[in-house]
Amino acid sequence: MYNRDYILLLIEQFGLVLKKIFFHVENKEYDKALDEIDLVYKELLGVDGKLIRNMSDTQISKYLKLSGSTQFEKSLVIAELLKIEAEIEEMQNGFDDYALDKYFNALYLFIEAFESRDELRMERFLLDTDQIISKVKQYIDSDYLKYKLFVYFEIRGCYAKAEDVLFELIDENYPDILSSGKAFYKRLLEKTDEDLIKGNLPREEVHESLSDIENKLE
Repeated sequence: MYNRDYILLLIEQFGLVLKKIFFHVENKEYDKALDEIDLVYKELLGVDGKLIRNMSDTQISKYLKLSGSTQFEKSLVIAELLKIEAEIEEMQNGFDDYALDKYFNALYLFIEAFESRDELRMERFLLDTDQIISKVKQYIDSDYLKYKLFVYFEIRGCYAKAEDVLFELIDENYPDILSSGKAFYKRLLEKTDEDLIKGNLPREEVHESLSDIENKLE
């Protein structure tokens, strides 16, 4: 993979800075932790941290496209930084709108990166994404972020959870969701029975759901 060396270098450098950030957080030196985060934005990523904080998830994504081929690697790091900022906000002021907004942005950027390339699906970032979902899933009301959840649960092999979100999106008439659902079930039919059982969606149910989707498309 042509970006593999860059990914490893970026994650290695980021890991060193994370230790400093977590040290400050553990000692309740939140301002110092945020200062370290600003340095990561500026020196490691070459982006404006203040600008990132004031953008929506889709705006951040468009902004990072200026980075070219390193867009999704940077997305991972920014997602992690936003998650930490949300956690700091929680520690200081509780689970408020600012924390929720930052969690949403982090979730979107994580999933977008995972969706882009398999090599970005590192376990540490997947676990961080799982943590965010456990915090915010009940608050998600935007269809486009629900669609990202649908994508993520398939990536994670949580096929029944992906199907639950798919049904929500169908009920909400999300654009082209029936076609996306049909493609989803066809991909599942290529999985082993063992994989489908692990994902809590046996093959018989996949066939039934695919048939339902195809009937709706007709």
